[in-house]
Amino acid sequence: MSSELAIVTGYVILNAVLAVPFMLAARADFQRRGKWSLSTAVFSGLIMHGHFLATVVLAWLDRGSLFEPNVISLAVGSAVFLGGAYVIVLGRLAYGSQERVYGLLEDTLIQHGIYERTRNPQYVGYAAMFFGSTIVAGSGLAALAAFSFVVVIHLFITWVEEPHMRRRFGEAFDEYSARVGRYGNLFPGLSRHGRSKLLGAPKCHSTPVVSTMHTTTKKTHGSDHQDFTPALGSSKLTPIYDSVIALLTRERVWRSRVVSAVSPHLVGRVLDVGCGTGSLAGLPHPSGPSLKLGPGGLCAAIMPARIERMTS
Repeated sequence: MSSELAIVTGYVILNAVLAVPFMLAARADFQRRGKWSLSTAVFSGLIMHGHFLATVVLAWLDRGSLFEPNVISLAVGSAVFLGGAYVIVLGRLAYGSQERVYGLLEDTLIQHGIYERTRNPQYVGYAAMFFGSTIVAGSGLAALAAFSFVVVIHLFITWVEEPHMRRRFGEAFDEYSARVGRYGNLFPGLSRHGRSKLLGAPKCHSTPVVSTMHTTTKKTHGSDHQDFTPALGSSKLTPIYDSVIALLTRERVWRSRVVSAVSPHLVGRVLDVGCGTGSLAGLPHPSGPSLKLGPGGLCAAIMPARIERMTS
């Protein structure tokens, strides 16, 4: 290892260690003042930008240690890098103020622009730039620096930022969190529109949940035939639907809140139209058995094991 590479590697490690006192200072400022002090904001800039610049230099000095750079890695890495930079720019535009960017002004819950797609565009953008540099250079050390950034940022978001946002904005932040993923929504129309409708639904006077697929019936050669859109658009992908949605959205949060909000008022029935795999209708609630199947006892997207579990 060259002396230059050793120095830059040491700086990256030091920067990662300094993230600990930074998080403590940021958390204390949020709890005491409701925003960051100027010194904490400067500390934030040094940690974030310093780690980024050091990783870019590290990628260059350590190029080829993970794989030999080539035209494909250059194209892919550049696209990831520039995409990350674009996301950061969109985040800055949505903030509308450098004071908000650095935690010096906490006067509004930003939910427009790129914040409709991810709650943390700055961090997502930086992560993309880190990994873009790694791919371009084929650097193993840069990859480790990028992963360390992701770990530190995740801890910062969950331990420092999100508790502050809940204290500052209350239910508004909880509702926003239910609509938009921490790092992004691959299917924003599904997660944002569908969940916001459920969260904003009026209280119902109902009992056991009746779940049925949203179907249309037509005549085919003299017999009834039901058509529906399978989960994830294909019956072959339906078995992995729940895993995909759990990974890309915060469905456990909003589904449990829907059931908690509706359950105390259940005296009749609730119809879950287009129930997908039945993961909402199958949640337990105080009224007793929660699932009854639709016409003919068929709900094609629900796995047989789940049907047996929910109806037993």
